[in-house]
Amino acid sequence: YGNDSDMGLMFAWANSYDKTMRFRCAIGAYVFVCGNGLIAGDMSNYGRIHKGDAVKEVKDHIKSQIGNANVYFKELIQDKEEMKDVTITDEQTAELMGLLYFKESIISSSQLIVIKEQCKKPAHSYNAPLDSLWTVYNHITFALKKSHPKSWMEQQKNLHKLIKSKFMTI
Repeated sequence: YGNDSDMGLMFAWANSYDKTMRFRCAIGAYVFVCGNGLIAGDMSNYGRIHKGDAVKEVKDHIKSQIGNANVYFKELIQDKEEMKDVTITDEQTAELMGLLYFKESIISSSQLIVIKEQCKKPAHSYNAPLDSLWTVYNHITFALKKSHPKSWMEQQKNLHKLIKSKFMTI
């Protein structure tokens, strides 16, 4: 979708077969080089409990998301480009990891280890300097691939929101 050299459009969704999890969906993006995902919190992330006329509401919401996908995807491209221009020091990265782990509980201890390893020896090149916010962001989303499917979308959304509030102009 589109012509971005780094990312493609993603429609993310989660549901459960036994009604232990509400249906959720959101427009996002995936990074071509590694398959990492991005979901932004203010992009009409939708959740629905399995009651009443859920099927019709879900179909309507999916149509709405797809109809607005271009707007959401363009916003993610802008965020990516801004992250590429932000330099993040080792100290800022360490502070961010502490915030993500201790305060916000967005990452687990095993994910923290993955991020540390990626910072030392990246598995992928993200078409940006190693000290860019975009590269560090991708180290984090790389680690989030180890998340439980039930929490992955929420972690993605919360990460993006936190990164924007801490490092980017809103």
